[in-house]
Amino acid sequence: MTNAALAGLRVLDAATFHAAPLISSLLADHGADVVRPERSGGDPYRTRAPGLWALTARGKRSLDLDLDDAAGRARLHALVVNIDVVVVR
Repeated sequence: MTNAALAGLRVLDAATFHAAPLISSLLADHGADVVRPERSGGDPYRTRAPGLWALTARGKRSLDLDLDDAAGRARLHALVVNIDVVVVR
């Protein structure tokens, strides 16, 4: 999807409220490279609300991170250096 309007835009989806992950999915729909860090063990919405999770996770790359661990925090810091947009809420 190199001809997409947002190709080359790197987005970090760090949101927890439902509307914000939906917005980053829309960015992915238009070609942005969206990565969503998940706590170790995965996003709880994968099992609690699989339909909602599928809607808001589409087009994103998932990254399993343990932020209680120094190595997990270091991976997140290395990722953020190359990010253009951070979606939070």
